[in-house]
Amino acid sequence: PAGSIVVDAGGGRLCPYAEYKPAGLRIIAVDVADEDLRRNIEADEWRVADIASRLPFADGEVAIVTSKHVLEHLPDTGRFMDEAHRVLKPGGWFIHLFPGRNAPFAVLSRLLPDRVRQRLVHGLHPETTGTQRFHTWYDRCYSSAFRKLLEEHGFEVEQEVVSYCQSHYFGFFVPLYLLSVLWELILMTLRARDSAATYLFISWRRPTPPS
Repeated sequence: PAGSIVVDAGGGRLCPYAEYKPAGLRIIAVDVADEDLRRNIEADEWRVADIASRLPFADGEVAIVTSKHVLEHLPDTGRFMDEAHRVLKPGGWFIHLFPGRNAPFAVLSRLLPDRVRQRLVHGLHPETTGTQRFHTWYDRCYSSAFRKLLEEHGFEVEQEVVSYCQSHYFGFFVPLYLLSVLWELILMTLRARDSAATYLFISWRRPTPPS
């Protein structure tokens, strides 16, 4: 309905879906980085807050809570779900796109110190220079664990979209790229959802929390 609030959790500098917003809806970007939010001209409003601790909204105020490549940076995904459940209206949507914990690039990310990982990313992808790279926890960021977490926190899964495509991360070295493509094909053949590269979960808040 017109006037409904869409929360872009971890909104940062950009709101990738703002161009698709129906008339009358308000997109509010929430992020811990004030400097990044000030550059966000696509959201209707922004609020500085740590989404890992508390979302700055009243109970049942929000229609949609969504994010893109943010959940892997939260040390406790369950705490964030509690907050999302609190601020969402009954039947409100909880939509998130995030990378998988068990993908090779994610395993490597967790093994490397943050400073080394940031230099590596900026070196291989110069377009990211100047952006801040937050620590990655990948807390329950894989299919079975995330689905279970949703159920435990009062959400019903409407759709789960899985992608195994991850070879672009290794495009800087052809032999590694080809090995990654082979790995993708194996995972797809085995339907190893818990080892996928990316997940899109579309779920909704149950009218009442589970007993």
